[in-house]
Amino acid sequence: MTTFDKREEGFEKKFALDEEQKFKAEARRNKLLGLWAAEQLGMSVTDQTTILPNGKKGPYMKYSGAEKP
Repeated sequence: MTTFDKREEGFEKKFALDEEQKFKAEARRNKLLGLWAAEQLGMSVTDQTTILPNGKKGPYMKYSGAEKP
């Protein structure tokens, strides 16, 4: 492996790590924003999570009525 190949591989690894950290930071921000918004709306802890149409639990969402399966 040449020096250029090693350098390229290093840049790729750094990019992948940076993207992963960015994704995790944005996910945490969105989660905290959702919790804050739910608190502002006066939702209880059980109201902050609900069942999504795909059957999985989804945080910070509430059905308006039309979306219920």
